[in-house]
Amino acid sequence: MQIPGSMLCTTTIAILVMPVGRAIAQLENPIPTPIVKQGFRVEIRDAVQFPLTNGLSRPNEQGRAAVSHARINFLREIPWTNGSSRRFVNDLRGIVYELDNNNQVTTYWDFHGEFSNTSNLIYGAGLATGLICFTFNPDFSSNGILYTIHAEGGPDNSNATGTPERDPDFMPPGYVAGDATYHTVISEWTVSDPTATSLNAGNLTRREMLRVGHVTNSYFHPFGDLQFNPHAVKGGSDDGILYISGGDWAFINGGGPNDNDPSQLQRLDSLAGTMLRIDPRSPAVSGGPGGKGDYTIPLDNPFVDGNPNTLDEILAYGFRNGHRMAWDEMGNLFVCGIGQANIEEVNRVVAGANYGWADREGTFVNGSDTDDGGNGNANEVFALDATADDDDDFLYPVLQYDHGEGFAIAGGFVYQGSNVPALVGRFVFGDIVRGRIFAASVSEMQSINLTDPTTTGAIEEIQLFTVGSNGAEFDVELRSDLTNGAVSDLRFGADRNGELYVLTKYDGMLRGLGPVPVDTDGDGLIDALDDCPINKPDQAVDAGGRPLGDFDFDCQVGIADLGILVANLTGPLGESCGTLGDIDDNCQIDLIDYSLLQSNVQP
Repeated sequence: MQIPGSMLCTTTIAILVMPVGRAIAQLENPIPTPIVKQGFRVEIRDAVQFPLTNGLSRPNEQGRAAVSHARINFLREIPWTNGSSRRFVNDLRGIVYELDNNNQVTTYWDFHGEFSNTSNLIYGAGLATGLICFTFNPDFSSNGILYTIHAEGGPDNSNATGTPERDPDFMPPGYVAGDATYHTVISEWTVSDPTATSLNAGNLTRREMLRVGHVTNSYFHPFGDLQFNPHAVKGGSDDGILYISGGDWAFINGGGPNDNDPSQLQRLDSLAGTMLRIDPRSPAVSGGPGGKGDYTIPLDNPFVDGNPNTLDEILAYGFRNGHRMAWDEMGNLFVCGIGQANIEEVNRVVAGANYGWADREGTFVNGSDTDDGGNGNANEVFALDATADDDDDFLYPVLQYDHGEGFAIAGGFVYQGSNVPALVGRFVFGDIVRGRIFAASVSEMQSINLTDPTTTGAIEEIQLFTVGSNGAEFDVELRSDLTNGAVSDLRFGADRNGELYVLTKYDGMLRGLGPVPVDTDGDGLIDALDDCPINKPDQAVDAGGRPLGDFDFDCQVGIADLGILVANLTGPLGESCGTLGDIDDNCQIDLIDYSLLQSNVQP
């Protein structure tokens, strides 16, 4: 559904002067049907724990953010030469790490250290602060370009080069630069040598693309994700186009004199509550029209209509906190949005569409929408009379769950891997707080009528399990069993093969879903020894899960291994220490080792 900008402006005015009263009942339990496990089981494996960063000196960090082992937030993988790739993870505390093929972690970029006025960087006042997000240009291996979102203080602001009193490019309508309590900053960085294994001031240049001002006491719901469509066709309309998703900039629950102001939302002359679609090149380079910042407006954006009251960079609007984006292989874009006090949702994004916040929360009337029967309290929702005349033109979620199931949606991905066949055709997502992991049918998400609030997709919970060294499976819960019962602070990532990972800030862990390659034997290498099959329940294995006596490293104990043992039988006592064949590690190869090997031969 393509909605012309002029129609959307007219519609907004109609809502204000012609209330239709669509709320019919206040709800304590908006979605009574629980999400349950239905036999869907997926293995979860520890991949790596990131370095401890909660001892770093970071301004304003507090609460849950301060106690997390590492505030890891995004996993990005980019194609490299000869069919290889490179993987990176950011810590909100201002660090980007690179993971090698063996999941060994090195510091790639001290982002915090790039700023001459580090005291102006914001790591507290909200849970999405610091180095919020990063992404690479699809041609990074040749052009060395990447992009970031970060948070800064508003008063007496200085940017990365130390320039004083840096004013925002955009302030919400009715406010001036001096009202800004915080700034959200989107930057383009160019690396002089894309093959560099570390970034620093000597090989980086920065161009600031957009700076916007927040005006509430808390720094909530800023721009939170920026990505390129991974399925964009080279030379097509989406090639080189950057998507930026975000939220309402805390206009409903941010505290202070500018809090609880829904009039700042549901409008097209503001960037608050919107998703942006831009050509990241400066107009000076592209020759195209500019927007509020130093970037180019794609001419096929829905609000490129000549209307000065609609901002041309907007793709869609009406989002409370659309902090994660994901595409399916057909090019459908989904955004996961954290709710106020009742509903978590996944939306399928349509150019020009309005997703309802703060009038709607999921498929319900939010209390802020007093024109449609709300009571003015954003923490409450009301049943929506779907039979009443609808002058709103809102689009509704494809998936939703209420706060009886979880408290904040973590985002997710369409599974496009091969290690877990049961996940093919599924959108996998979860809950930040409770650590539950869910799945839904992608085909159902693709076909749901977005204008009908009575139709949303089915959700089921995934049962996680781990595999012991003897091959036994153990059902586990992420929060209670793996992150020690604390808030999991769950996020998701995907590699170039479409395999999925979960990141948990509380313990700083990266874990794989399914039999993803991990270093199970702790030797610093991901190799054939990490996934030896166990064919007998009583078979003895070493610390890495490899059968004792597997001297030829083929994950089996057989004639070849016996030959290796026999070949090493000669030699005086003491010369056999560490030699293949000394299974019992007593520095001699003897009949005991032979007996151990024989007992471990696979049938």
